[in-house]
Amino acid sequence: MSSLACDAPDGAVASRQDCDDADRTVTTGCRWTQVSAGATHTCGLHEDGSVECWGYMREDPPGTFLQVSSGYNYACGVLDDQTLSCWGDATKGEDVPPTGTFMQVTSALYHACGLATDGSIRCWGHDTGGTAVPTGTGFVSISVGWYAGCALDADGNVTGWYSASSLAGPYTSTDAIYDGCSAIDASGEIEDASDTTAGAAPAGPFSGYDVDVTNGCAIDSGGVATCWGTDSYGVTEPAEGPFTALSVGFHHACGLTADGFIECWGDDSGGACPVPE
Repeated sequence: MSSLACDAPDGAVASRQDCDDADRTVTTGCRWTQVSAGATHTCGLHEDGSVECWGYMREDPPGTFLQVSSGYNYACGVLDDQTLSCWGDATKGEDVPPTGTFMQVTSALYHACGLATDGSIRCWGHDTGGTAVPTGTGFVSISVGWYAGCALDADGNVTGWYSASSLAGPYTSTDAIYDGCSAIDASGEIEDASDTTAGAAPAGPFSGYDVDVTNGCAIDSGGVATCWGTDSYGVTEPAEGPFTALSVGFHHACGLTADGFIECWGDDSGGACPVPE
């Protein structure tokens, strides 16, 4: 889709479109509620539920979304009726999601998984081998990486599949790393399963984090970002923020600010960092 055209109320700041102004009744549509960094692209969720993608994969899907997740050169999202939609440059069936109703979707290299409304997990696309996708219900969040799948249950334990091992909790959230599971506990410390690719996460406490193949980023209670891992593309030098959420892609990362804007940093060779205005 094209960039949203917003009215320009008094006090608007050009570098922040019109949305710096305090009058949200005029400029609500410009703000973002989520960002997801993929391999060489980024997708963002607008406040009105529309999804916009930029970088190597620039396809914007029709519909109103609740959540979006960027994979390699594709993305998937949960629509407002809780069904799934996937789009982009798919080669192994990752753009053909299952039917049913879902509360979360997570996308990786050539595969994606959805958390159904009954707490079960459904996956599609390329089968990376290893441990089978767990059966049953009772899961509350999921994450997939290149060779890892991770699911958090209601008791705070993490079940791993593909090449990932499980983690005994309690944890408050989980994130798949290259070939394993990471998790954060109630004290804000990250257990990263000794990921030799991105490297070990620094000591917290942190309120949230995200890890991809070569880098990870976390935010503290004040929204300040700390990033680690490979320093070849500038991911370890995050934008100022403060942020309420982070998303780390292959060689770039993005943060959602407290006032509803997206800031990205790192490798911009595919155009994944400049946020549409």
